[in-house]
Amino acid sequence: MSKLLKKIVFLNFLLLFLSVTDAKQKLKNETGHVNQTEDLSYDADSAEDGNEIFLVIGGHRPNMSEQSYNKYIVSIRYKKIPHTFGENHICGGSVIAPGLILTAAHCIYIPGKGPMNSDDIEVVAGTPNRLRKVETTQSSIARKLVVHRRYVSFSVQYDIGLIKLKDEFKLNDYAVTAVSLPNRSPSDGDECTLLGWGRLYENGPLPAHVLYSQLDVLTYNTCKKKLIAVNAGNICGSDPNDNAKGACKGDSGGPLICDGIFLYYEY
Repeated sequence: MSKLLKKIVFLNFLLLFLSVTDAKQKLKNETGHVNQTEDLSYDADSAEDGNEIFLVIGGHRPNMSEQSYNKYIVSIRYKKIPHTFGENHICGGSVIAPGLILTAAHCIYIPGKGPMNSDDIEVVAGTPNRLRKVETTQSSIARKLVVHRRYVSFSVQYDIGLIKLKDEFKLNDYAVTAVSLPNRSPSDGDECTLLGWGRLYENGPLPAHVLYSQLDVLTYNTCKKKLIAVNAGNICGSDPNDNAKGACKGDSGGPLICDGIFLYYEY
């Protein structure tokens, strides 16, 4: 595990989708101090209009033919919260191998203590509607949680974590698939897709369905000119025509995908 973590440390160079003004509050709410109100949800089926449903800070739920990235994302859940299926979602993650999930360190870390108890973390895949178990749903308890050794609580640097599963997922081409990792650094203007079950707006409910947002990548040098609180190794993403687009609480740890290739993001 430690060797694999070192192997993907370069992802920190590609790291992260950042909302600087809310980052500290976000981390406080999600890092081992799970808010009992996180189970508030909104079912997009009740607001459907044609093929797309527009929700979350510029995000949308695409029609079925466009939901090809759903197979890469997982819902990370905290078992200690009293819940029905899916109400205990805390973060997103990405399948990178049958038994390995990549996520944000702060999703599986308790400040001042270290990684959470692995038995308290469940990972669910193949479930685009996080509240509905279907034929393609697969789940596993964590066997081991690994946090980047240089991660510091409430920091946006080295915010990388791995979840080793007790039971490996059965990969296929349609519901649960390992996403391809990048072999190059991102370029300014790369159009990418952010997806997750994050809140629809500040302190709002979580959506039932995974939502998508199309954003353009801004590399560190470009982002630093716009935002002071950005660290080397970070990237940013934005829509030049809609500054409100972005991730929100509950999206942490999920993927940013460009042309079918994974770029890690968190909020």
